Amino acid sequence: MSEVLSLREVQECSLEILKKIDAICREQGLTYYIFYGSLIGAIRHKGFIPWDDDLDIAMPRDDYEKLLVYFDENKEALLPLKLFDWKRVKDYPYDLARISDTSYRMIPENEKECGMGTFIDIYVIDGMGNDYKAAVKNKRMTARLSSLGFLATRKRYARDNTKNTLKMIIKVPAFIGAKIIGKRWIFSKIDSLSDIYPFESSKYVANTAWSTGVEVSIFKKEWFDHTIDVPFEDAVFKAPSGYDELLRQLYGDYMQLPPEEDRTQQHFYSIVKREN
Repeated sequence: MSEVLSLREVQECSLEILKKIDAICREQGLTYYIFYGSLIGAIRHKGFIPWDDDLDIAMPRDDYEKLLVYFDENKEALLPLKLFDWKRVKDYPYDLARISDTSYRMIPENEKECGMGTFIDIYVIDGMGNDYKAAVKNKRMTARLSSLGFLATRKRYARDNTKNTLKMIIKVPAFIGAKIIGKRWIFSKIDSLSDIYPFESSKYVANTAWSTGVEVSIFKKEWFDHTIDVPFEDAVFKAPSGYDELLRQLYGDYMQLPPEEDRTQQHFYSIVKREN
């Protein structure tokens, strides 16, 4: 087997993918935002958080759907880039999409291989209407479903990122139930709860395909009304104009480095160059 890529090599591969996605979005007139930890990296480090091992972007629902069509219509020309989502790739285990460089091979610890290599995550931002309490209720439901969806795609019961002992106990019946229900039903249910309100006319918006904290993940749509250019490594990418409010809501004082023991990678996989 080929040698496992170092963290820096994974970062560089992910960066090249994002440069290509940025070029496509600019050419096609699509809106995207560098997001989550990658947005912290852009603002605090002018690049990757040193210990981070992936890149995150977000897109409004309509722009995301147009990107899917673009990849469907240009599959061969875009290779080795490939779009992975649960509707297009049978064993793909998430309700969020990834753009992957398939000239590499990702070897996961606790899920089936599905042909993916290095990648960037794409989070869809959906409208959540104008009623904050209703938005929180919707997000709470989709967060629970997202957690079940994650368990449904694990090969075996494992601690993964769960640190709380009580949650580990609860996780046992949840794991069994998720396996019985299956990911397709769970992900379909999340999608049905997500695409209800138009993004443009909503006061509140959220990503519903990932089980981050509920209240902190309901965003004001005005934070996404405009984009700004932010430097990232040797490139410039798009960020939401309300990035400061967004990051403070999600992480508090995001400019403060976390304790040294928390400066670790959050994913469980290794990546190698694919052998021909």
